[in-house]
Amino acid sequence: MYAAGYSPQDSDLSTRLRAIASTWGSWRTWRSCSTDNVICHDIGQARALSQRALQAVCNFYIPEDFYIRLDRPSYMRYYQGEFEHQVQDIEDIIAMHLVAPQSDLVLMMGFSLCKQILPEDVLERHRIKHRLGLIRSCIRMSPQTQWVLVDHAGELDPAFAELPNITMDSISSVLDLLEAPR
Repeated sequence: MYAAGYSPQDSDLSTRLRAIASTWGSWRTWRSCSTDNVICHDIGQARALSQRALQAVCNFYIPEDFYIRLDRPSYMRYYQGEFEHQVQDIEDIIAMHLVAPQSDLVLMMGFSLCKQILPEDVLERHRIKHRLGLIRSCIRMSPQTQWVLVDHAGELDPAFAELPNITMDSISSVLDLLEAPR
């Protein structure tokens, strides 16, 4: 199990989640979440975070191309793949792809998969559709994984609701279930 994209309001929630399973997310949320596995898809940020020794307190993932450009640092992990287009919240989508093959349950916190009123701006509309399409594709292509949107506000977009391996639940219910003695 893993939690991606989350931003807990208190350290107790973060501690409880991390006691259940490893957490994954963007470098942007690391400070507030103390995420176990951090993804950075920005070469400048990767270099800066490496100089601050972020890799000493988490598993730090960067694209293979950055890994090579940074002289293959042994303390960093890398992933393969490239993105043709600029994608909003790319690190969360990468985390989904990295964790799906090794997880039977994925908690998705901080994601909004509601039906959206798309903006007039063609480029912005394309970016939103592209992001949602990448998320949907990852969920659809990993049927062995149950994806749970935690504390999701609003009704699920019909394009996601038709997927058999995605559900919604509250954080209290999820924690009750996962922390229960077995």
